Amino acid sequence: MQGTIHGLLDWQPLCRFTREMPNDWPEGHGAVMVMEAGEIDEITCTRCREEAGLMLANGVLFCT
Repeated sequence: MQGTIHGLLDWQPLCRFTREMPNDWPEGHGAVMVMEAGEIDEITCTRCREEAGLMLANGVLFCT
């Protein structure tokens, strides 16, 4: 998919660009669930990547 890929936690983007569910997002926006550290590499939204990195550093996400 082309466009911006956001990281989701509890179905909300980490960058908080919207409160809508992913199916209702504007065209060009997609998402991956952020359950494990490996999914961080798929995130292209800069703010979501930063938030996921902080979560990993603080032990909220775990490397598998």
